Amino acid sequence: MKKFNDADSNVFHQSRDYLERPRLYKLLKSATDYPLVILCAGSGYGKTQAVYSFLKEYDAIKHWLQISERDNIATRFWENFTCIASLFSPKTGTRLAGIGFPETDEAFAEYDETRHEVAAQPGKYIMVLDDFHLLHNPGVIRFFERMVNTSPPNMTMILISRTMPEINLIGMIMREQVFTIEEDTLCFTENEIAEYFNRLKLRSQSRIYGKFMTTPKAGRLP
Repeated sequence: MKKFNDADSNVFHQSRDYLERPRLYKLLKSATDYPLVILCAGSGYGKTQAVYSFLKEYDAIKHWLQISERDNIATRFWENFTCIASLFSPKTGTRLAGIGFPETDEAFAEYDETRHEVAAQPGKYIMVLDDFHLLHNPGVIRFFERMVNTSPPNMTMILISRTMPEINLIGMIMREQVFTIEEDTLCFTENEIAEYFNRLKLRSQSRIYGKFMTTPKAGRLP
């Protein structure tokens, strides 16, 4: 099984009290058959933890890109992006750094050629972009739009966001290439919440439930 590399593991530290959610594991396993997976929900729905927990057990080459406000500077974003690529293949990282942020058609074509050469190697490739909602630079967003629309068949991109990404996905949606997981699915069920509080050795009283419930049968955790 291919594990997260050290840099990926340091991006996100899973709490000892993390609640495994088998139903989300099964859902994410099905989702990896799609080129693009979008998890969209507000804070407290366990998006990042669910994806991280799933990928720890999933056999694939995995890279985790943590988005920040600084990634709205194209050069800063590309530095971050190529650094992740270098962890898998220093040669690929060097080549991408030489291309620079692909603002032109020619530069993107060179990037895409590099990506497809990497994808030609055996195995499944998954890239996670966490906190995608922090991106608002049109050039960077346009890059992702082009990237997901030309993804190799053995690559899946997972976007974790608090809002739906502002990228043109009409063609992919029509071709049924996008798997979306939203709040109604990510909500914690009553049983999951009960198990969570039981793990914390707290009493599952109705007044405690009421604080975190967003629907009669599901909710989110702090």
